[in-house]
Amino acid sequence: MCGGIGFTIQEISDQELAQFYTSEEIESFRKKQEATSFFWSAHPILPIKQDDKTILRPWGNRDKSVKLPLTGWAQEESVTAGRWQYLKPQRVKILAERGCEKKKWFKVNNGLAGILIQDRVYMLTREASDQYFKLTGHPRMPIDGAEVVK
Repeated sequence: MCGGIGFTIQEISDQELAQFYTSEEIESFRKKQEATSFFWSAHPILPIKQDDKTILRPWGNRDKSVKLPLTGWAQEESVTAGRWQYLKPQRVKILAERGCEKKKWFKVNNGLAGILIQDRVYMLTREASDQYFKLTGHPRMPIDGAEVVK
């Protein structure tokens, strides 16, 4: 899969960043011109484009009191088969520049594909290519954002 991402923050307002990060974290991100988010962190987020703005949304769901799937990922096969349809998912592009799985970073060229459900984003995955499996050892991989139909 993909348990972490790196993304540029130039197009994200301080107000948007402040919803999820401390002022010290924002300052550090501005210096590096990149932020990172990992699903296992306290408040994981994913950047998406909505109404021509880059916004941040919670990455999946780990809160048992929220009546949404308890995961950060959605298998493409299950979405295509309609198993997520009752949640009215919207396809979105996750604006990632890099991905990370099992401490292995990899370049992302076109963002990643996701689905927005209410205010949360789930990363779409499929069976891993041989190359991805060799790099990460994981049988699932994220889907290229170029596949998001607009």
